[in-house]
Amino acid sequence: MKTNQVTVNLDDESEMPVVNDTLVLDERGNASLDTVVDEDGDDGRSLPKNAVLNADGTVTLTLLYPRTLKVKSAGVVRDEEYAKLTFHRLNGADMRAISSSSNESRVLVSFSKSTKIKQAVMNHLFDLMDGADIQASGEVIEYFFESGRKTGR
Repeated sequence: MKTNQVTVNLDDESEMPVVNDTLVLDERGNASLDTVVDEDGDDGRSLPKNAVLNADGTVTLTLLYPRTLKVKSAGVVRDEEYAKLTFHRLNGADMRAISSSSNESRVLVSFSKSTKIKQAVMNHLFDLMDGADIQASGEVIEYFFESGRKTGR
């Protein structure tokens, strides 16, 4: 396993750039006067390219590989096409349901709770989904956890 290691010689201050008594290091650990960290800038988090952030805070993910399921309800069988999934932020009740589910079903439960698709339907849809769509769906749910509102906004 490769690890990042930075060696700093505290006895030789002439080689280390110091700005306002603070040593400035770039992401490789190299000392540089040119390194500037933009704390208000993009932190690298983003949605998948096939996802759109909606005005209400939900995220719509267009599936790369749409699926059609036969769903039976009230004795009637119908085709339901899943070309897009709309994800909602999870609330406390959703998180409780996810955490109380078995390890094997946590992803399925989180997808079901976030998309508001019935668990039985999500179980079958998930089994048919392409791996790329499953990965993108997971990225959308992770985005909700990483992108909370900032204080004062």
